[in-house]
Amino acid sequence: MINVVISGASSGLGLYLAELCLETGKNVIGLSRTEGGLHALINKYPERIRHIPADLSDPGSVQRAVQGLLTHCKPDILINNAGYGQIGPLEYISFGEMENQFRVNVFGLLELTRLILPEMRARGGGRIIIIGSSAGRICSPFNGPYSASKHALEALADALRYECADSGIKVALVQPGKINTPYGSKISQSGAEILKRIPQERRKAFENFLSREEKIPGLPLHALRRKFLQILHDTDLKPRYVLDSYTRLLFLIRTILPEKCYDWLMLRQGTRTLFVFDKSKSVRVPVRTEK
Repeated sequence: MINVVISGASSGLGLYLAELCLETGKNVIGLSRTEGGLHALINKYPERIRHIPADLSDPGSVQRAVQGLLTHCKPDILINNAGYGQIGPLEYISFGEMENQFRVNVFGLLELTRLILPEMRARGGGRIIIIGSSAGRICSPFNGPYSASKHALEALADALRYECADSGIKVALVQPGKINTPYGSKISQSGAEILKRIPQERRKAFENFLSREEKIPGLPLHALRRKFLQILHDTDLKPRYVLDSYTRLLFLIRTILPEKCYDWLMLRQGTRTLFVFDKSKSVRVPVRTEK
Protein backbone atom coordinates (compact mmCIF):
# COMPACT_ATOMS: atom_id res chain seq x y z
CA MET A 1 0.00 0.00 0.00
CA ILE A 2 1.24 3.51 -0.84
CA ASN A 3 2.28 5.69 2.11
CA VAL A 4 1.71 9.44 1.73
CA VAL A 5 3.24 12.04 4.07
CA ILE A 6 1.39 15.38 4.05
CA SER A 7 2.58 18.49 5.87
CA GLY A 8 -0.01 21.01 7.01
CA ALA A 9 -2.59 18.21 6.99
CA SER A 10 -4.94 19.45 9.72
CA SER A 11 -6.93 21.96 7.65
CA GLY A 12 -7.57 23.44 4.22
CA LEU A 13 -5.91 21.88 1.21
CA GLY A 14 -3.79 19.52 3.32
CA LEU A 15 -6.86 18.06 4.99
CA TYR A 16 -8.60 17.70 1.63
CA LEU A 17 -5.58 15.86 0.19
CA ALA A 18 -5.43 13.58 3.23
CA GLU A 19 -9.06 12.60 2.68
CA LEU A 20 -8.50 12.15 -1.08
CA CYS A 21 -5.54 9.84 -0.45
CA LEU A 22 -7.53 7.77 2.06
CA GLU A 23 -10.48 7.50 -0.34
CA THR A 24 -8.17 6.13 -3.02
CA GLY A 25 -6.73 3.42 -0.76
CA LYS A 26 -3.51 5.00 0.48
CA ASN A 27 -2.07 5.30 3.97
CA VAL A 28 -1.61 8.84 5.28
CA ILE A 29 0.81 10.34 7.78
CA GLY A 30 -0.41 13.84 8.55
CA LEU A 31 2.07 16.36 9.92
CA SER A 32 0.79 19.50 11.65
CA ARG A 33 1.10 21.36 14.92
CA THR A 34 -2.31 20.10 16.08
CA GLU A 35 -4.59 17.26 15.05
CA GLY A 36 -7.34 19.72 14.03
CA GLY A 37 -9.61 18.43 11.27
CA LEU A 38 -7.71 15.14 11.05
CA HIS A 39 -9.63 13.90 14.09
CA ALA A 40 -12.66 12.93 11.98
CA LEU A 41 -10.50 11.10 9.43
CA ILE A 42 -8.68 9.23 12.21
CA ASN A 43 -12.04 8.01 13.51
CA LYS A 44 -13.15 7.00 10.01
CA TYR A 45 -9.88 5.36 8.89
CA PRO A 46 -8.17 4.35 12.17
CA GLU A 47 -5.91 1.77 10.51
CA ARG A 48 -4.68 3.96 7.65
CA ILE A 49 -3.98 7.41 9.04
CA ARG A 50 -1.66 8.70 11.72
CA HIS A 51 -1.08 12.21 13.00
CA ILE A 52 2.43 13.24 14.02
CA PRO A 53 2.94 16.68 15.63
CA ALA A 54 5.35 18.88 13.67
CA ASP A 55 6.10 22.61 13.59
CA LEU A 56 7.92 23.49 10.38
CA SER A 57 9.33 26.66 11.91
CA ASP A 58 11.31 24.48 14.37
CA PRO A 59 14.01 22.22 12.82
CA GLY A 60 14.09 20.09 15.97
CA SER A 61 10.35 19.47 15.72
CA VAL A 62 10.71 18.46 12.06
CA GLN A 63 13.55 16.06 12.89
CA ARG A 64 11.56 14.41 15.68
CA ALA A 65 8.52 14.08 13.42
CA VAL A 66 10.52 12.37 10.66
CA GLN A 67 12.18 10.02 13.14
CA GLY A 68 8.72 9.09 14.38
CA LEU A 69 7.15 8.55 10.97
CA LEU A 70 10.07 6.44 9.71
CA THR A 71 9.46 4.00 12.57
CA HIS A 72 5.93 3.46 11.25
CA CYS A 73 6.31 3.49 7.47
CA LYS A 74 8.46 4.03 4.41
CA PRO A 75 7.20 7.16 2.57
CA ASP A 76 6.29 6.72 -1.09
CA ILE A 77 4.91 10.24 -1.62
CA LEU A 78 5.76 13.46 0.21
CA ILE A 79 3.32 16.34 -0.22
CA ASN A 80 4.91 19.56 1.00
CA ASN A 81 1.76 21.55 1.68
CA ALA A 82 2.34 23.42 4.95
CA GLY A 83 2.69 27.18 4.71
CA TYR A 84 1.08 30.50 5.40
CA GLY A 85 0.85 33.94 3.84
CA GLN A 86 2.27 37.15 5.24
CA ILE A 87 0.95 40.22 3.43
CA GLY A 88 1.60 43.92 3.74
CA PRO A 89 3.72 46.73 2.30
CA LEU A 90 7.37 45.66 2.41
CA GLU A 91 8.23 48.98 4.04
CA TYR A 92 6.28 47.93 7.15
CA ILE A 93 7.11 44.21 7.33
CA SER A 94 9.53 43.46 10.16
CA PHE A 95 12.66 41.38 9.75
CA GLY A 96 11.19 38.76 12.07
CA GLU A 97 8.00 38.47 10.03
CA MET A 98 9.94 38.11 6.80
CA GLU A 99 12.26 35.57 8.42
CA ASN A 100 9.35 33.49 9.73
CA GLN A 101 7.67 33.55 6.31
CA PHE A 102 10.75 31.87 4.85
CA ARG A 103 11.32 29.69 7.92
CA VAL A 104 7.96 27.96 7.41
CA ASN A 105 7.36 28.16 3.65
CA VAL A 106 10.93 27.45 2.51
CA PHE A 107 13.36 26.29 5.21
CA GLY A 108 10.89 24.00 6.98
CA LEU A 109 9.82 22.47 3.69
CA LEU A 110 13.45 21.90 2.70
CA GLU A 111 14.32 20.33 6.06
CA LEU A 112 11.40 17.91 5.85
CA THR A 113 12.34 16.95 2.30
CA ARG A 114 16.03 16.60 3.14
CA LEU A 115 15.27 14.16 5.98
CA ILE A 116 12.94 11.96 3.91
CA LEU A 117 15.08 11.84 0.75
CA PRO A 118 17.60 9.24 2.03
CA GLU A 119 14.78 6.76 2.65
CA MET A 120 13.43 7.30 -0.87
CA ARG A 121 16.92 6.98 -2.36
CA ALA A 122 17.49 3.72 -0.52
CA ARG A 123 14.30 2.32 -2.03
CA GLY A 124 15.11 3.62 -5.51
CA GLY A 125 12.09 5.84 -5.98
CA GLY A 126 9.45 8.14 -4.61
CA ARG A 127 7.44 11.23 -5.42
CA ILE A 128 7.83 14.73 -3.95
CA ILE A 129 4.97 17.16 -4.52
CA ILE A 130 5.64 20.80 -3.61
CA ILE A 131 2.57 23.00 -3.21
CA GLY A 132 3.72 26.34 -4.52
CA SER A 133 1.45 29.12 -5.71
CA SER A 134 0.68 31.23 -8.74
CA ALA A 135 2.09 33.99 -6.51
CA GLY A 136 5.49 32.42 -7.11
CA ARG A 137 5.33 33.89 -10.60
CA ILE A 138 2.75 36.67 -10.27
CA CYS A 139 3.49 39.18 -7.52
CA SER A 140 0.81 41.77 -6.84
CA PRO A 141 1.07 44.84 -4.60
CA PHE A 142 1.24 44.07 -0.85
CA ASN A 143 1.99 40.42 -1.52
CA GLY A 144 5.78 40.65 -1.50
CA PRO A 145 6.67 38.45 1.51
CA TYR A 146 4.44 35.56 0.46
CA SER A 147 5.35 35.80 -3.23
CA ALA A 148 9.06 35.89 -2.39
CA SER A 149 8.78 32.66 -0.40
CA LYS A 150 6.81 30.93 -3.14
CA HIS A 151 9.20 32.22 -5.79
CA ALA A 152 11.99 30.49 -3.86
CA LEU A 153 10.10 27.21 -4.20
CA GLU A 154 10.27 27.54 -7.98
CA ALA A 155 14.06 27.27 -7.77
CA LEU A 156 14.05 24.55 -5.10
CA ALA A 157 11.67 22.41 -7.15
CA ASP A 158 13.88 22.69 -10.22
CA ALA A 159 17.07 21.90 -8.29
CA LEU A 160 15.51 18.91 -6.53
CA ARG A 161 14.12 17.57 -9.80
CA TYR A 162 17.56 17.65 -11.41
CA GLU A 163 19.41 16.28 -8.37
CA CYS A 164 16.96 13.39 -7.86
CA ALA A 165 16.68 12.38 -11.52
CA ASP A 166 19.24 9.59 -11.19
CA SER A 167 17.52 8.10 -8.12
CA GLY A 168 14.10 7.40 -9.57
CA ILE A 169 12.58 10.15 -7.39
CA LYS A 170 10.15 12.43 -9.22
CA VAL A 171 9.55 16.04 -8.20
CA ALA A 172 6.65 18.29 -9.21
CA LEU A 173 5.63 21.84 -8.31
CA VAL A 174 1.92 22.62 -8.08
CA GLN A 175 0.90 26.23 -8.82
CA PRO A 176 -2.65 26.89 -7.59
CA GLY A 177 -4.44 30.21 -7.68
CA LYS A 178 -6.66 31.19 -4.78
CA ILE A 179 -8.44 28.23 -3.18
CA ASN A 180 -11.53 28.49 -1.00
CA THR A 181 -10.06 27.50 2.38
CA PRO A 182 -9.63 29.16 5.81
CA TYR A 183 -6.23 30.25 4.47
CA GLY A 184 -7.75 33.46 3.08
CA SER A 185 -9.18 34.60 6.40
CA LYS A 186 -5.81 34.00 8.09
CA ILE A 187 -4.11 36.22 5.52
CA SER A 188 -6.65 38.96 6.18
CA GLN A 189 -6.02 38.72 9.93
CA SER A 190 -2.28 39.11 9.47
CA GLY A 191 -2.89 42.10 7.20
CA ALA A 192 -5.07 43.77 9.82
CA GLU A 193 -2.13 43.68 12.24
CA ILE A 194 0.18 45.27 9.68
CA LEU A 195 -2.39 47.99 8.98
CA LYS A 196 -1.97 49.34 12.51
CA ARG A 197 1.66 50.26 11.73
CA ILE A 198 0.98 52.21 8.57
CA PRO A 199 0.63 56.01 8.89
CA GLN A 200 -2.94 57.17 8.37
CA GLU A 201 -2.12 59.02 5.16
CA ARG A 202 -0.64 55.84 3.63
CA ARG A 203 -3.37 53.36 4.61
CA LYS A 204 -6.00 53.76 1.88
CA ALA A 205 -4.55 51.43 -0.78
CA PHE A 206 -3.83 48.66 1.71
CA GLU A 207 -7.28 49.03 3.30
CA ASN A 208 -8.83 48.60 -0.15
CA PHE A 209 -6.67 45.54 -0.69
CA LEU A 210 -7.84 43.94 2.59
CA SER A 211 -11.46 44.73 1.81
CA ARG A 212 -11.20 43.04 -1.59
CA GLU A 213 -9.35 40.07 -0.09
CA GLU A 214 -12.32 39.21 2.11
CA LYS A 215 -14.79 39.31 -0.78
CA ILE A 216 -12.89 37.41 -3.46
CA PRO A 217 -14.01 33.79 -3.91
CA GLY A 218 -11.52 31.00 -4.36
CA LEU A 219 -11.61 27.79 -6.34
CA PRO A 220 -13.64 25.15 -4.42
CA LEU A 221 -11.60 22.21 -3.21
CA HIS A 222 -13.76 19.63 -4.99
CA ALA A 223 -12.84 21.28 -8.31
CA LEU A 224 -9.23 20.17 -7.74
CA ARG A 225 -9.97 16.46 -7.36
CA ARG A 226 -9.26 15.36 -10.93
CA LYS A 227 -6.04 17.35 -11.16
CA PHE A 228 -4.67 16.04 -7.87
CA LEU A 229 -5.54 12.46 -8.76
CA GLN A 230 -3.49 13.02 -11.90
CA ILE A 231 -0.57 14.39 -9.85
CA LEU A 232 -0.69 11.45 -7.44
CA HIS A 233 -0.93 8.74 -10.10
CA ASP A 234 0.70 9.98 -13.33
CA THR A 235 3.58 7.68 -14.27
CA ASP A 236 5.05 10.52 -16.34
CA LEU A 237 4.98 13.27 -13.72
CA LYS A 238 5.19 16.78 -15.14
CA PRO A 239 7.61 19.33 -13.64
CA ARG A 240 4.75 21.81 -13.00
CA TYR A 241 0.98 21.68 -12.67
CA VAL A 242 -1.28 24.72 -13.04
CA LEU A 243 -4.67 23.99 -11.48
CA ASP A 244 -6.99 26.41 -13.27
CA SER A 245 -7.34 28.16 -16.61
CA TYR A 246 -7.37 31.66 -15.12
CA THR A 247 -3.94 31.17 -13.55
CA ARG A 248 -2.71 29.79 -16.86
CA LEU A 249 -4.00 32.96 -18.56
CA LEU A 250 -2.20 35.18 -16.02
CA PHE A 251 1.06 33.32 -16.64
CA LEU A 252 0.63 33.86 -20.37
CA ILE A 253 -0.04 37.58 -19.87
CA ARG A 254 3.06 37.85 -17.67
CA THR A 255 5.14 36.17 -20.37
CA ILE A 256 4.01 38.04 -23.47
CA LEU A 257 3.33 41.58 -22.24
CA PRO A 258 6.13 44.15 -22.28
CA GLU A 259 7.31 44.93 -18.75
CA LYS A 260 5.85 48.45 -18.67
CA CYS A 261 2.44 47.22 -19.85
CA TYR A 262 2.42 44.51 -17.23
CA ASP A 263 3.41 47.03 -14.53
CA TRP A 264 0.52 49.23 -15.62
CA LEU A 265 -1.89 46.34 -15.04
CA MET A 266 -0.43 45.64 -11.60
CA LEU A 267 -0.69 49.29 -10.63
CA ARG A 268 -4.36 49.22 -11.66
CA GLN A 269 -5.09 46.63 -8.94
CA GLY A 270 -7.15 49.26 -7.14
CA THR A 271 -9.65 49.44 -9.98
CA ARG A 272 -9.60 45.67 -10.69
CA THR A 273 -9.02 45.46 -14.42
CA LEU A 274 -8.75 41.66 -14.49
CA PHE A 275 -11.87 39.57 -13.93
CA VAL A 276 -13.10 35.99 -14.11
CA PHE A 277 -16.69 34.82 -14.41
CA ASP A 278 -18.04 33.07 -11.32
CA LYS A 279 -20.81 30.79 -12.63
CA SER A 280 -22.07 29.96 -9.13
CA LYS A 281 -23.01 33.60 -8.51
CA SER A 282 -23.61 34.73 -12.09
CA VAL A 283 -21.54 37.86 -11.58
CA ARG A 284 -18.09 39.00 -12.58
CA VAL A 285 -15.77 38.92 -9.60
CA PRO A 286 -12.15 40.03 -9.20
CA VAL A 287 -9.61 37.32 -8.61
CA ARG A 288 -6.30 37.44 -6.79
CA THR A 289 -3.49 35.21 -7.91
CA GLU A 290 -2.17 33.54 -4.79
CA LYS A 291 -3.00 30.25 -3.10
